[in-house]
Amino acid sequence: FEKSSGFLDIYRNIVDTFVVVTDYQLVY
Repeated sequence: FEKSSGFLDIYRNIVDTFVVVTDYQLVY
């Protein structure tokens, strides 16, 4: 489960970054 949690954290990190970049592009 530790590996699953780590993978989930990485996935969330990527999604958060993608959302931030998308929001920035929409605003800009």
